[in-house]
Amino acid sequence: MTPCPPPHLPAMIALETLNERERRLHILVLLMAAGFVILIVSLWRTQIVRGADFRKSQELQSIRPQHLSSARGRIFDRNGIVLADNLPQYRIEFFLKEMVSSIQSKNIPYKKNPAGFRVEDISVIVSNKMPTLIAKLNLPGDPINYRSLERHFRQQPYQPFVFMDNLSPEMKARFFENSPIIAGADIAVTAMRTYPMGRLAAHVLGHVGKVEEQAEGETDPYSFEPSYIGKQGVEKAMDSYLLGEEGSRVVRVNQRGFIEGEVAHKPPLPGGSVYLTLDTRIQQIVEHTLKPVERGAAVIVDVHSGNIIAMASKPTFDPNSYVPALSQQEFDRLHNDPDAPLINRAISTYAPGSSFKPVVALAALESKAITPNATLPCDGGMASYIYVEKKVNAPVLRLDIPHNFTDERAEQYFAGELRRMIAWLEKHTPGRMDWDKLKAICEERNKMQEYELELWDLIAQRPSPLAAEAVYVGHLWFFNVCSGLPSGTKVFKMLVELAKENKEKGISALQEEKYRTLLWNPPTLHAMDLFVWAEKTFGVACIMDSMTFNRLPFIDTSSEESMLRGIGRNIMNGPMARHTRGPMENYFDDMLYIIKRFNIDMLWMAGHIGCKNTQALNTIMREKCRDMGVPVLIIDYDLSDTRIVPKEGIFSQVEHFMENVMMAH
Repeated sequence: MTPCPPPHLPAMIALETLNERERRLHILVLLMAAGFVILIVSLWRTQIVRGADFRKSQELQSIRPQHLSSARGRIFDRNGIVLADNLPQYRIEFFLKEMVSSIQSKNIPYKKNPAGFRVEDISVIVSNKMPTLIAKLNLPGDPINYRSLERHFRQQPYQPFVFMDNLSPEMKARFFENSPIIAGADIAVTAMRTYPMGRLAAHVLGHVGKVEEQAEGETDPYSFEPSYIGKQGVEKAMDSYLLGEEGSRVVRVNQRGFIEGEVAHKPPLPGGSVYLTLDTRIQQIVEHTLKPVERGAAVIVDVHSGNIIAMASKPTFDPNSYVPALSQQEFDRLHNDPDAPLINRAISTYAPGSSFKPVVALAALESKAITPNATLPCDGGMASYIYVEKKVNAPVLRLDIPHNFTDERAEQYFAGELRRMIAWLEKHTPGRMDWDKLKAICEERNKMQEYELELWDLIAQRPSPLAAEAVYVGHLWFFNVCSGLPSGTKVFKMLVELAKENKEKGISALQEEKYRTLLWNPPTLHAMDLFVWAEKTFGVACIMDSMTFNRLPFIDTSSEESMLRGIGRNIMNGPMARHTRGPMENYFDDMLYIIKRFNIDMLWMAGHIGCKNTQALNTIMREKCRDMGVPVLIIDYDLSDTRIVPKEGIFSQVEHFMENVMMAH
C-alpha cells in the first residue's frame, strides 16, 4: 500500500520554485545594472576624460577628395592594331585647403585679393613648405608657378593642384620613401595618352590636350574633369565617345598625412573604343612614299564602300609631343614652320580667300543689287542685302558709300545719296521730310558731343574718375542709337559732373589703377562683364574702345545742304564703318592717336576668327605697336557662335596675356 504524501508538501515545492525564480531575477537585475554602470563609466571616460583628445584628433583630420582617372577609349585600325592607347602616369598633387588647415589658425598668413577681400595667402603657405619638399626630392629649385597656384586656389580650392607631372620612377620612389613629406602632398595616378605608332596617321588621329581651367565660380569639390580632351582629328570628333566617366573617392587623412578611412567611393568608367577604316600597313606604305616630298598629301579610298584606307599629309607631326603638354620650343617650331605641319593637306583646310570674291560680286551685279561703280568692301554685307531683299519681298535701298570718304568730292557725293534716300522714303512711306526738326536734332547732337569731348579730357587723366562701362554704354546707346535726344545729352552731362566730382574728391574708378588699355572691337555680346572683371582682377582701366571713340565733327545746321554733308560725314566716319570701308590708314592712325592721347599701356584687339581682313589688320597693327613698345593682345572669338570661343575662353586669353606679358613687361 503506497503511503500518501503530507498534505502541505505541494505548497512547499511551489514555494521553493518561486524563491529560485526570484533569485535568478535578482541576479539578472544585478547584471543589467552592472552593465549600465559599465556603459555609463565608459561614456564618461570617453566624453569627459578623453573628450579633449578625441576632439583634437578629429580637428587634425582632413577630408580629401581624390581623383580616380578614367582610361580614355583606345583607337584601332581596321585590323585591330592599336593606334592610340593609354599608359599610367604618376604626378604629385597639392591639396591646398589641407595645407592651410595643417597650420594653426593664429599662424595662417592672409592678404587682400583684387576684390579687396581677406583671403589666405596660399603662395606664402606653400613657399614655406617647399624647402622640405625640395630637399627630400632632391629638386634643383622651386618649380612652382605661383601665379597659376593662386589662380587655382581662387577658382578651385578643393581640387588638387598638380605640382609635378609625369614623374620618373626615381622621383616616384624618392617620394614614397620619404612619405609623408609635407601635409597636403600626395601622389596620384592618371591615364596618359600615348600613340604607339608615333607620327603615323597623325593628321587623322589628331591629338589630345589638357582641359582649360574653369572660370571663377562655384565648383563641386568632389567632381573631377578629365585630364585630357580631344583637340584635333578623330580624338576631337569622337571625344564624347572616347571620354570615360571620371571617378573619385573621399578619404579621411590624419595630421601626418596617412589615410584613416574612406568616406565615399565612385569608381571610374573607361571610354569606348573606336575602330577606323584605316589599314596601318597601307598607311605606312603611303607615308613612306611621301618621304621625298616636302609638302603633299595622298588618300587611298575603297571605291566600293567609300572607306578611307589611308590618308597622309606631309609634313607631319608627332601627337605624343602634346602629352602631357606641348613644350614652348615645340610649339614655336610647329607654328613658325613655313611648311605648316599642322595642316592636313589631304582634306584642304585652306580658306578659299579672295578667289571667291568675284563670284559674290557677279551675283550682286546680276541681281542689280549693286552698280558697276559701287564700292562695298565687305562681302558679307553685300550678300546679306540681297538675302534680305529676297526674303522680305519688299523694297530695299542701298546707300553707296565712297571708299575714300575723306575728301570734298566724297562728302558731296554722299550728301546726294542721302537726298536720294529722302526721296525714296517719301515715295514708299506717307511721311515727309521736316527740315526744322532735323535741325533741332543736329543741334542737340552737337551739344551732346561737347559733353563727350569734355568727358574724354577727364578720363585721359590718371587715375580715371569713371569706370569703363559708364563711358562705353553711355556712348554706345545714347550717342550712336539715341543721338540728338535731350535725354542722351542729360546722361552725358551727368557723367561729366560725376567725373568732375570724383576728381575733386580724389575718387578713382578703380581701387588701384595699374594699367590702361584700349579695347578695340569689344566682344560685348559674348562677355558683357569683361570691363568689370578686368578692373577687379588686374586693375585694368579700359579707357577707350572702337564703339566709343570717333572722329565725328560738329554738324553745320546753317542750311539743308550743310546738314546733309555733316550727317554724311558722321555716317562715313561712324564706329567701325570708318575702318571697315575706308583705307587702312584710318584703322592704324586712329589707334595710334588713342594710344598717345590717353596714355595707353597696352592694346587689346578682339577679332572675329572668320574675318581674314580683321586678322590681317590686327597682325600689321601688332608690328606697329611693337615698334612703339606697346604690348598687343589679339582676342580671338567667333562673332556668331559662342560655342567656338565661350566667355571663359575670352577671359582665359586676357588672363594669360596679363600674367605672362604685362606683369613681366
